Amino acid sequence: MKKIARILCILLCLAMVLSFAAAAFAAENTTASVSIADYAAANGWTNSTLYATLNLDSVVSVAVSGTPVGSYGQNTGKYYTSDSTWRVYQSDTSTVTVTAAEGKTIVSVKVTYISNKTGVLLNGDAAVETDAVIEVNANSITLGVGNTDASVTNGQVRITAIEVVYN
Repeated sequence: MKKIARILCILLCLAMVLSFAAAAFAAENTTASVSIADYAAANGWTNSTLYATLNLDSVVSVAVSGTPVGSYGQNTGKYYTSDSTWRVYQSDTSTVTVTAAEGKTIVSVKVTYISNKTGVLLNGDAAVETDAVIEVNANSITLGVGNTDASVTNGQVRITAIEVVYN
């Protein structure tokens, strides 16, 4: 009986140590998130205006870039009030780069977006569905934009929210 009590005590102590370790690890992660509509309102973004970056907090920033197309110029990074989205266009050969401050590691990124003209966010060659969590484990990640229909030449990813977990 004493052996069983001793084993139960050891198991209980081990369970407590593991739960404290898990809580300590979880406490090291920080989640930064933003709704584009709220960010635009708080920062005075105006309709059809180009904004290249936004700061989720003092640690994480998101930058979009693209190349100008013909006489239209660069559309990637424009904010539109009609649907409160920050748009990224496939035809601009665009990128979305999420970066943490030096010494910080991005654990995961989740981008909520509306697909327009079969536009899709890409992690390398892999399509990333809206709200999918992308595991990162690096200081930054760069995503692209493509189409799910090869006949479309101007797919769009209309970003509505971004969430980044970092430590």
